[in-house]
Amino acid sequence: MSTLLTFNDRAALVGDFDGHVRTETRPDELSNEDWAKQVRSVYGEPKHWYPDEEGAPFTNHTGGYWFDDKGNMNVEVVHGTQPYETFSDDAVGLSVRAAFLPNIHWWVVADRARR
Repeated sequence: MSTLLTFNDRAALVGDFDGHVRTETRPDELSNEDWAKQVRSVYGEPKHWYPDEEGAPFTNHTGGYWFDDKGNMNVEVVHGTQPYETFSDDAVGLSVRAAFLPNIHWWVVADRARR
């Protein structure tokens, strides 16, 4: 399933599970209201919103583990921040700051750029 990053009356910016963004344009036969309903039902919403961060925080279990001398299992986890990028299509007036978290295939939107 693809993720709806932002949209307007003319088009939508959609992110896929590989981290690519594409523009979907509104068909002429759809009203603005029907277009909004369609993109909201066809595409998923971003999972998290971090409007005040420089990037999207993430945690990823790497699959590594070990046992300590008391027999407790420890897992290897990576913590980090995926920086936001700006994705835009000036021809349709859309711009959004977002990050793709490849380990969980989630799009995170920082804010919707105002035009």
